Amino acid sequence: MKSPKLILDDDRIRVYQKQLGQWDNLNHLIVCRKTKKACIVDPFDGSFWEDFCQANNFILEQIWLTHSHWDHCKGVEALVNSTVFTPEVRCHQLEQQRGYNAEYIQWWSHDEFSSQTCAVGGLEFSIHCTPGHTPGHVVIIGNGIVISGDCLFSVSYTHLRAHETLRYLVCRLLLEK
Repeated sequence: MKSPKLILDDDRIRVYQKQLGQWDNLNHLIVCRKTKKACIVDPFDGSFWEDFCQANNFILEQIWLTHSHWDHCKGVEALVNSTVFTPEVRCHQLEQQRGYNAEYIQWWSHDEFSSQTCAVGGLEFSIHCTPGHTPGHVVIIGNGIVISGDCLFSVSYTHLRAHETLRYLVCRLLLEK
């Protein structure tokens, strides 16, 4: 399988992107250049990312889920059961309304349309709760990137709060500038 595409590379951060699965889901690997600590967002294929991180001497410490649909968390189990890494898994607690639950998840618990800060190595990101596509959908913003998961996936009948979510995100992005 081809390597992921390096979409951002500066003196602080590297971001790799790979489309995986039959729906070409976007997976993002965020790497702190200073510490080599990494976070995979929405891993579809855990073995792929474990091999990639190991080959590049990255320390995969975290898994962040934008939401809990199967195509965004399919690779979590493989990474949690890794003999190489012991990543912490983060997801918003509102995803439990959909029945998503696992003993290893550390739940974000901030309110809808608010954010909290999480770090990967020396990099800080705002994790914004953007309900609509799912109850606990999150968007990740910081260090020159926005990872929106399926937040703007407008063809979903479940995304009944699209206008509210979009208005919130536009305001947050303008404030980040």
